[in-house]
Amino acid sequence: MFEAGFFADVVIFDPASINNHVTFEKPHQYTTGVEHVFVNGRHVLKNRQHIGDKLTKIVKGASFNK
Repeated sequence: MFEAGFFADVVIFDPASINNHVTFEKPHQYTTGVEHVFVNGRHVLKNRQHIGDKLTKIVKGASFNK
């Protein structure tokens, strides 16, 4: 199932404290309870703080063309 060269994202969160604060008036709010986020193996949210990386990758394939 896991192979070299594939991409993966991981979110580490506390299910007891996770809460979404997004509203139509304030759409750019962080969700509380999310401790760490890894995008393609790189740490982008550490101890609830964004550490500056803005990683993006366009994924193309047959399943996206349907």
